[in-house]
Amino acid sequence: MCQFTFSVVDKERIMEENDPDTATTTTTNTSDTASATTIPRSVTPPLSEQSPKTRDIGKVSSGGEELLFRRVHYYRDKWVKKEAPPVYRTDRSRLYNAEDLPPLHRAAAMGNVEELAKLLEDNERYQVDSRLDYQTHIVLDIGFHFYFEGCTPLHLTAWHGQLKAMRFLLDRGADIHARTKFGEQTLWFAISGLFPDKMFYPLVKAGADIYATNPSAGTVNLLEEACASGRTSIVSFLLSKNVGFDSENSSDNRLLVYALVSGNLQIFEMLLEHGVTSYASSDTYKVTTMHYAAKWGLLPAIQTLLENGVAATVRDCDDAVPIHKAYIRGNVDAEGFTCSWSDSSSI
Repeated sequence: MCQFTFSVVDKERIMEENDPDTATTTTTNTSDTASATTIPRSVTPPLSEQSPKTRDIGKVSSGGEELLFRRVHYYRDKWVKKEAPPVYRTDRSRLYNAEDLPPLHRAAAMGNVEELAKLLEDNERYQVDSRLDYQTHIVLDIGFHFYFEGCTPLHLTAWHGQLKAMRFLLDRGADIHARTKFGEQTLWFAISGLFPDKMFYPLVKAGADIYATNPSAGTVNLLEEACASGRTSIVSFLLSKNVGFDSENSSDNRLLVYALVSGNLQIFEMLLEHGVTSYASSDTYKVTTMHYAAKWGLLPAIQTLLENGVAATVRDCDDAVPIHKAYIRGNVDAEGFTCSWSDSSSI
């Protein structure tokens, strides 16, 4: 229950205490004979029946005159804010939810082959390579956002590990090289998705291009994507095919930093054995190999980087040094290691 109180002061002077609904005023002639004339006059009319439930009538003095006032108490039920229905705009991304997808994309995500076949019978309404026409994303374990806008049903089968539905769509002529709005092909979805090993190799066998690049994305090739996602077996396979790695320019890449993005020391060591020397590489936010190694407390990686000339005081785009990353994650060992190599005056 909500209540507030205020006073309403009547501008009419009170002439009779016993009858607050009437008032009199006295006028005096200027002639020798004085006479008093009483003029009945109504004060402020009472409030209507829909008005406040309780009214107190009283008097107050002001400037030597008594004024009528009413103290009014208003009551009403507690105000409850109603939640407005969500409004999705095409220029803002919402969190990915397979249940919210359009029918064809939802059937692909759920692996419902019968529903896919039924929907594709309506050629005018549904196409096998229909695009998702709104922005939606998922936050990966490594903290990166993965976007789905422009993906086809085939992309979603790769993400959700729906092997049977994937083969059905390919038999119906789905484009295995189709790209999303941000340039990812189906193999990107397989690597970052829920069942990478289950979906990656069948897609490669079906003709997906492992040498495809995507200059508009954070990871420009599949090897970087596999390193960032921590997919050890896929990294090994791609290295065997010389995907995304130029041995003549072994330091001109971001493989080591993406290996450390996911905190996968095994991939980091695998790349070193393969001849990758991009020790001081950084991602698009200038977060370096040393930052990620300190963040995850990877002491062998920290020692390797320091021995190869990577400064422990290197700063990212937020002006943070590796010791800050170690401190935030609570990796005291890594914090002490980097601090011992750092000039404390620069931190």
